[in-house]
Amino acid sequence: MLASLLDVFGDDGIVLRRLRVVDGTLTLDVPDGPLTLRSVNLALQARESLSGAAFVLTGRSAIGPEGHVSVQGALSRDLRRAEGALRAGGVNAGSCAVSEATVRLPEQPTLKALVSALAATCNTPL
Repeated sequence: MLASLLDVFGDDGIVLRRLRVVDGTLTLDVPDGPLTLRSVNLALQARESLSGAAFVLTGRSAIGPEGHVSVQGALSRDLRRAEGALRAGGVNAGSCAVSEATVRLPEQPTLKALVSALAATCNTPL
């Protein structure tokens, strides 16, 4: 979603330096039904002097009845490559109940890759 927004801005020569979401809600369409992130706080910030510099990424959200996720790291300017850490607790990842885990962000931060990384830490199958 954010990547398509950047594509639109890029066509007009606009450079995104900062993006901030405070207390947002995001619903993702996933195979098991809609997944809603609540109390979303997200911040992306790039260096002012380098138009190609990566974004510094921080974020957190509530998910499900008692779950939470947070992320810290760097995100490429095209939003397609990442490095950093994802922390999650009280969430389901595939066929696993994740009580508390910290994983490296997958290089390509797709929802499927994030779920797979969390599921790999699992020792509590559903």
